[in-house]
Amino acid sequence: MKSSLLERTDVKPHSKEALKRRTEFIEGFKSGVPIAVGYIPIAVAFGLLAKSSGVPDYISIMMSAFVFAGASQFVGVNLMAMGAAPSEVIMTTLLLNIRHFLMAASISLKMDKDTPKGWRALLSYGITDETFSVASLNDKDRLHPCYLLGLNIIAYVSWNIGTWIGLFMAAGL
Repeated sequence: MKSSLLERTDVKPHSKEALKRRTEFIEGFKSGVPIAVGYIPIAVAFGLLAKSSGVPDYISIMMSAFVFAGASQFVGVNLMAMGAAPSEVIMTTLLLNIRHFLMAASISLKMDKDTPKGWRALLSYGITDETFSVASLNDKDRLHPCYLLGLNIIAYVSWNIGTWIGLFMAAGL
């Protein structure tokens, strides 16, 4: 049975397979830099909106960490500011994000066939409209999971950093 794709015990650190994983991760990370540059100002705007709407900072941070879907987060903050019930916020964001299931299924078809199901599930969490576009337009026949991991990580980290910056800026205003 395979262990982690990034840390397989049967692979020497300087083997071809380890080098391929590292190269694919870096390529995915580089592919995600334009996404990260675009995410930061939008996430800052989200942080500012959340703070000005009276949403507690920890809720805004948790939304960015767990929901990780800009449109849903903006809608969620507006619903919370209007006094909507938590169940209404959850159902609305779920319906708004249903497209992510289709995007994940599409990317799954383009992934290496030997990618474990657990890795597929983890990688599907990071799929956004932008990462989906970049991955879909990649001209390779098969996407390595480490490429998708690099792409998803930079997008996720930049969104969360932008949220923190927005909350910090709003507190100073």
